[in-house]
Parts: sequence; structure tokens; C-alpha cells
Amino acid sequence: MLISQFASHFPEGTLTLAKDCKLEFLAYDSRAVVKNSAFFCFSGTQTNGNKYIKEAISNGATLIVTNEVEELLPGVSYFTTQTSIRTLYAKASALFFDYPSTKLSVIGVTGTDGKSSTCDFIYQLLNKLGYKTGLSSTVFVDIGEGKNQNNYHQSTPEAFVIQSLLAKAVENNCKYFVLEATSHALSKEYDRLNSIEYSYCAYTTISSEHLEFHKTYQQYIEAKANLAKKTQNKVLIYSNNKALSEIKAIAGDKLYRLTPPLIIKQELEELEFLYEDNLYMLPFGQNYNLENAFEAASLVSLITNKPLNSVLPLLRNLTKVKGRFTLVPNSIGRTIIVDFAHTPDSYHKVLSECRKLNHDSSFIAVFGSSGKRDSSKRAQMGLEIARYCSAMIITEDDPRGEDLTTTFNELTSAIPPFLKTRINIIQEDDRTEAIRKALALSQTGDFIFLLGVGAQTQIDYGTYTKPWNEVETVSKLLREMSCCKEN
Repeated sequence: MLISQFASHFPEGTLTLAKDCKLEFLAYDSRAVVKNSAFFCFSGTQTNGNKYIKEAISNGATLIVTNEVEELLPGVSYFTTQTSIRTLYAKASALFFDYPSTKLSVIGVTGTDGKSSTCDFIYQLLNKLGYKTGLSSTVFVDIGEGKNQNNYHQSTPEAFVIQSLLAKAVENNCKYFVLEATSHALSKEYDRLNSIEYSYCAYTTISSEHLEFHKTYQQYIEAKANLAKKTQNKVLIYSNNKALSEIKAIAGDKLYRLTPPLIIKQELEELEFLYEDNLYMLPFGQNYNLENAFEAASLVSLITNKPLNSVLPLLRNLTKVKGRFTLVPNSIGRTIIVDFAHTPDSYHKVLSECRKLNHDSSFIAVFGSSGKRDSSKRAQMGLEIARYCSAMIITEDDPRGEDLTTTFNELTSAIPPFLKTRINIIQEDDRTEAIRKALALSQTGDFIFLLGVGAQTQIDYGTYTKPWNEVETVSKLLREMSCCKEN
């Protein structure tokens, strides 16, 4: 679109036109600017996009979108507005790609824990039923060409990326698109998902998270509730969800309550459940995975207008999401579990499910807490580990420059003295060494939980990152142990 055409869609701003040329790209990072780009000056916590205008122009920007013009540079057009530049970026991105969310059915999934799994289960079920479906989650992206690893380093990418994914899914004749929606992306501050039309949405479990950004739990819930506001049809949520009343107030008649089905038989890697006098099987043994899968099946039933009892048999063929309760094969008689759990609620679910099935095994946990993120949850995280484990090894988890001793002290602050005397509590800054220590401490029959990283492909140190693969790391250490025994 031409610069003048762009401006005509947004009467809330003023255009100072130098040359009316065609816009080829919308950027918020000056380093990503290419020839004939519009550069949107985001305001951030660390810096302001206005500082990078000259760099953006040198890289090819022909339009600057900003709240404040400090200097009109020759040969460049300016669009000045008092509205949020992030919101305008989201609206402009939808316009740039001709509103792709109106050309397929977008299914939103939000919550604190279980978003990626629920997204993936919906995606799998729709594809199994013959509906070509796209996906964008923390772990995977599919635009109708097959699943690929999400390399955007954001569970919900910025607006231009999201709109481009939707547009490509439309081009590839996808009927549905499943989109993981984070509280950041739904917030009025970031507003990445503005101008997306949702057909249906689902809420997974909700607990306190990201208060370093949202400041209060109520503001966190309000951000989550924005998805219900944007949804045209049904809003699915379990009756025991902590945020039910808030979501109900927003969803109104769109609300569709769910009740978890009854588990009949449960093992570590599969379970059987009863629904309307029929028995069904899930190839994962955790109650929370059943809740995610049942919600996915219920939503697919509503979307496709197929009876739920015709969708539930498909659950037996679901595949687990990478990095979620992943069992690592080994020959030393341990149960080693890699899981993305990173909140008190998710810790409780993972550990309690395993304890329910294994009363006598010792539990060892390797975990940490992301640096420069919500620290209010840390005390409860450590307490949950202490309730179930005989040893805890606190280590790095995207430290982002934060001193691990601070993290260690906060994670152990709520553990009462009588529990501290029963638990082996270790601080080990290096995650590889922490896993090595967990293996060395363990004995035959023990459970080792590697928590917080899951399928992440890197660890963030703030000024740099390093590649990481949790499963490969522990597998390598297991091979080293095996070699040492043979020698």
C-alpha cells in the first residue's frame, strides 16, 4: 500500500508526506528495516524507538510512525499520532495483509499453564478430522506447510509476524488457525492481537504470573479477559477455573462451562476416562493433560458441529507436546522427566500426579526461576518442591544477568525450618552440572524432575544466549555415566 493509503485508514494521526511511495514492510526494530519500510517508534521500558529513527532511515525507512517528531528529516514522511504506537502497529499489520483473520476461523487459547498443549491438541484433532489447520504456539508454528519449531523467541510474536502467519495460512487454504495468546500480547500496553477476529477461544488453568509486567493479579486477569471480548462464538472454560467469575462477566452468553471427565484407570504414560457411560483412552497419564485434551476435544466438537463422542476416540492417537512431561529413556532405573512447569501451580500438578502413582520413590528436582521476571511466585515455587522432594538443586533458568544467589534465597524463603532439615538443598549455577549432581544423588527407582526449560533451544543470560537442549543434555550425561561404569 502507498503511504497515503496507509494514512487514510488512521484518522487519529497526521501525515507529513515527503514522497508517496509503496510500503514494503512494517518494522519496530531499526535493525530489521529494509527499503521502503515504515518504522514504528515503540516506547519500551529500556529505550525509545525515537532514538533509532536515523538508523531506520539509513536502512531504508520511508515512513516514520511516532508519538513525537523531534526533527523532520528531508525525504522521509512522518505520521504523528497520540494513540499507542503498538496498537497502531497491530492495526497497520492487519491492514497490510488485508485482514487475514476474517478469511479463516481463528481459535485463541490463553491461560497460565497448559496453553501450548491445548493449542497442539486442538490442531492435531482438527487435522485428524480432515480440516487443514494452522498453528502458532510457544513450541510450534504451522502455516499449512507442516510443523516447524517456533524460532521467534516469543510465545505470541509481534503483530506483523502474527498477521503474516495468518496470511500465509490463508494462501495455503487453511480452514482454521490455532493461536496461543499470552497475557502480554493481550494487554492494552502491548496489544499485539488487536484486529484479530476469533471464532472460538479456550481458557486453561489460571494462576498468578508475570506480575513484574502486569503489577497486580487483577490486571493480569483483565489482560486474559480481553480474549473473551474479542471472541465471536463460544468461550470455553472449566467450572473450577480460578478466573471463572471474571471471564463469565466478559463472555456472558458466549460462556461454555466444562466439567472434567472421570478418570477410571491411571498410569504414568496413559489413562482411561469415562464420559457419558463410554470409556476413552489418553496416551498420557496426567490429570492436567486430560483436562487440556478434553477441552480441546470439546472445542473441536463445537467448531465442527460433530458429536463429542465422535471426537473423543481420537484422543488415543494424540502425541505429546515437545518438552511437556517428556520421559527420558535410560538404563539406570530412574524416571527422568523434562517439563516446562515454571509456576507453583504447575509444579504442584506435575509432582502430585507422580506422587499419587508412586508413594515410595524419592523425588529430586532441578529447577530455577527466570531472571528479571515475576519474583513474587518464587517463594511458593520452592515450597511446592519442598513438599514433594527429598533433594532440590536450584540452578539457572534464563538468568538474564540476575545473581543466582538472589533467586536461590527467594526460592527457599518460604520453606519452614522443619522441612529444610529433611531436604538436601543445593545451589549450582551451571545447569549441566546441576543435572549431573541430580543423577549422582539419585538411586534406582528415584524420580528426577528437570523443570522450567522444557523444549527451549537456548538459555538467556541477558547480554548473550547459549544453545540448549534439555533432553540431549541429560542423555549425554547418562551416556557418560554408562561409560564410567563400564570402565
